[in-house]
Amino acid sequence: MQKIVFFDIDGTLVTENNHLPQSTKQAINELKANGIYQSSQLVDHQKCLKRL
Repeated sequence: MQKIVFFDIDGTLVTENNHLPQSTKQAINELKANGIYQSSQLVDHQKCLKRL
């Protein structure tokens, strides 16, 4: 069975000043080492809400 993890980039993977912490890099590398796929998405929530 394949496993995949989805992330929202802004506010989840990166800090408010768009910095990717070393702990996040390490966690992503551990996912890769364990054969777990990851997908990162950047969503502009304001644009999405306007469409609704």
